[in-house]
Amino acid sequence: MTIIQIKNMFIYTGIMLLDNQILMTSPDYFQEKSIKFFGKLGKSEFIQFPKIKYKYNTGKNFLKDYALFHDDFWIEYCKLWGVKTDNYELMNCINFLLNILPPYKKMKPSITINNFEKYIGSIDSVENRDLSYMAHATLREYFVKNINLNDRYCKLRILESIKE
Repeated sequence: MTIIQIKNMFIYTGIMLLDNQILMTSPDYFQEKSIKFFGKLGKSEFIQFPKIKYKYNTGKNFLKDYALFHDDFWIEYCKLWGVKTDNYELMNCINFLLNILPPYKKMKPSITINNFEKYIGSIDSVENRDLSYMAHATLREYFVKNINLNDRYCKLRILESIKE
């Protein structure tokens, strides 16, 4: 794992959570972005049905319309986009996004990295060349100013991956 891989993972979450509403994001878009950043969507086994976990009052609430679908989010998503309910790779990609904190100042890298490994796979699958050009300039600027990818947790994870 490198700092570029960690940065790419957070750029992806920024693109998917801040620029889009998950319910209104097509499976094709998930696939396009996920394959570009990770080489795949998510793990191919069933882990859990996607449920809304976090709700934010940030002015631009990316989950504002999901209260109606809180318990049936996955069923509603599948109906809307004509997706099979046993599409576990897509389900796990969405689970990853719904179970992390968006990239705000109080973000904890450990939550994102641990959930990435739970729903997507090894952090080493993340593209190792800088893909920040794919995000809006404002999002890139936000990351530079507010998110410390050199924190202790990230450094320990990088050192741990070097040993292997």
